Amino acid sequence: MPSKIGWTNETWNPVIGCKAVSEGCRNCYAETIAAGFASKGINHYGDVANSTTGKWRGNAKYIPERLGKPKQWKKPKMIFVCSMSDLFHPDVPDSALAEIFGVMRETNQHQYQVLTKRPERVVEVQGWLDIPPHVWIGTSIENNKVLHRVEELRQIKADIRFLSCEPLLEDISVDLKKHLGFVNWVIVGGESGPNHRPM
Repeated sequence: MPSKIGWTNETWNPVIGCKAVSEGCRNCYAETIAAGFASKGINHYGDVANSTTGKWRGNAKYIPERLGKPKQWKKPKMIFVCSMSDLFHPDVPDSALAEIFGVMRETNQHQYQVLTKRPERVVEVQGWLDIPPHVWIGTSIENNKVLHRVEELRQIKADIRFLSCEPLLEDISVDLKKHLGFVNWVIVGGESGPNHRPM
């Protein structure tokens, strides 16, 4: 569906659901949206989000019937993959990753943006996954506790690698000049919503 996110055109969610792994997850916008969908009985969201608590259940769910969506978009688009999940959540089987990347490989008129808080899994599977040039891989850096993700991103063999420092919760000590050889793009932003923390 068309996205209100400033750095993309569309979102594509063949996987939904997630589990908090670090401070950047505390006020997750997707968690709030998913819980709202669950309360309305919108397809599959009750399986991954609790409408009573407003929280993720901690699991992720692969929805194969959503695989064909990018094939319907003939004109080139910038597509954020799994805005309502993390594609590299441990519940997403390797077979699902292969199918999702197969669709991305086939629809190479698009640019795909895959953002994960689990870059270590990308490193583990990239040998057989074969990331095509039009698939961007990024990771989230919200504070200094998760700077290890930058080094994991360095190990990923993708033509475009990016950082999302959103929500940026503190000054981070990453030397971007040092990493300019492999970081192609940086997103910086703060939290929004009633419980937002200062940037």
